[in-house]
Amino acid sequence: MKRKIFIDGTIGEKQILKIEDHSIIERIKKVYKLKPKDTIIFVGQDLIEGIFIYADPKNFIFKKLEAYKRTASPKRKINLYLSFIKKDNFELVLKKSAELGVYKIIPVISERSPWSTNKIPDRWIKIIKSALEVTEWNFIPEIKKPILIKNLPDKIFVLEKSGNIYENSFFDKEEINILIGPEGGFSDKELKLLKEKECSFISLGNITLRTETAIFVILSLLNFPC
Repeated sequence: MKRKIFIDGTIGEKQILKIEDHSIIERIKKVYKLKPKDTIIFVGQDLIEGIFIYADPKNFIFKKLEAYKRTASPKRKINLYLSFIKKDNFELVLKKSAELGVYKIIPVISERSPWSTNKIPDRWIKIIKSALEVTEWNFIPEIKKPILIKNLPDKIFVLEKSGNIYENSFFDKEEINILIGPEGGFSDKELKLLKEKECSFISLGNITLRTETAIFVILSLLNFPC
């Protein structure tokens, strides 16, 4: 894998980049163990990737060799409505769904959520941006403020084992809203509400998958169909 780090600033026309963020400095020193004249890729908020040479290790200064704008776009614009699941798994899904090309992630507070929050922690934003060090997407996935199930939009897709078996033909629009429930599933009250909202229930079949695994499967099918 290429050595690549996402930074909060922009790359743009910069020819010289001085790294002052302590966490990035630690990665440069202890993870990548860069030496003078080594090269590394920095990705900026402007989604320009720059190839830099380690010009001044003492002051953590890098000199740009070349730069290019990202151009990769996913097949579909997916808005993932993600119910709160176990914290470690929730954060794993944030990272991997960003890697798989999700445009927006909207946390959902459901009756069976093991925990929830009304805020967007800085940690979530950092996790999502870290995915941009792996992918080539030309956008930064957006994470929205958590909502209640009653505030979901109408006619969205719901991943539910009792639903219709997945077929790619179900998804004939470029923008897709899909809801993932908590580990314990939706309550009867929530299922009734989703039906009243005319949601479409889809299933991955009879096989039982962990919630996070099912998410990765459905996102892969939507953005990377065979």
